[in-house]
Amino acid sequence: MEAMMEALDVVGAAIVPSDLFGPITHDPAAQRAARRQFRRLSILIHPDRVDPAYAARAAAAFTHASDLYRRWQAAVSGTNSATAIVLDGSRGSYRLGTRHSRGSIADLHRATDSGGAGVVVKVPRNVSSNALIDAERAALTEIAASAEGGNDWLRAYFPQLIDHLTHAEPVTGARRQVNVLDSLTTGFVTLAEVRAAYPGGLDPRDWVWMHRRLLRALAAAHRAGWVHTAVTADNVLIHAERHGVVLAGWSFATRPGAVPLATIPSRREHYPPESSTGSPANPGVGCVHGPSVDADHARRHGPGPPARVRMRLHATTTWSAT
Repeated sequence: MEAMMEALDVVGAAIVPSDLFGPITHDPAAQRAARRQFRRLSILIHPDRVDPAYAARAAAAFTHASDLYRRWQAAVSGTNSATAIVLDGSRGSYRLGTRHSRGSIADLHRATDSGGAGVVVKVPRNVSSNALIDAERAALTEIAASAEGGNDWLRAYFPQLIDHLTHAEPVTGARRQVNVLDSLTTGFVTLAEVRAAYPGGLDPRDWVWMHRRLLRALAAAHRAGWVHTAVTADNVLIHAERHGVVLAGWSFATRPGAVPLATIPSRREHYPPESSTGSPANPGVGCVHGPSVDADHARRHGPGPPARVRMRLHATTTWSAT
């Protein structure tokens, strides 16, 4: 029963074929693995095999899994033009491609709009995260509005909200809120990837420009009336050639003085103690996660930023505008 329920949940949450069967590939081993996965799911959720109480849901899940596997096979054979997943938003249609990354509450899929331009579609894995997707949409909308009137400089520090839509799960009918963002996939890497690539530490000059731009992003968010609350290395995007920094991952954003809707469980060690007591987010004291994480990295790996920069960052590491 437990395996069946888990399979129903997994299939119900799947949107594109790769969600169930992995990346599209011509590798024979991967194709065999996809075939085994489909057979496993078929055994678990076939309506003739489940308790009658779950037969209707299982039938919908089986149909959905079969459709996604058919699309996966068509994509492998190069005949996927008519079988691609297309989501319709208020401003256009978006053809989904492969998953770009997996965030704390949502999956980000590469996609193209009706004109062929690249975008990223952010889909929560559970309907319980809809409020977080809504928070991101509100924050990015108001931050973009604050850039008007001669403040275009701040647009470069944030993702651009392109569109929004509501997606109904084929199996359960549950409605998930989805954000469509500009594509920040070419040339950008996360700060976590930068740290992994340079375990011995970066040139201090690189630390300086990265942190300066991150602080500008936080200041711009404060100016627009928002607190990020989740500035982790995974949410800071770096473009080395352009010396660009984009603060992404706005799902946990909240208003100054409000208690954040959620925190990232896997990053508990980067939150200050008062965050566990339901304390409100305070935008006046800077950023806790990003600078504190990188200060730890500098202490462990060196050389990190010069002393005057470390002191400035340490002074801002309290609960906060992250």
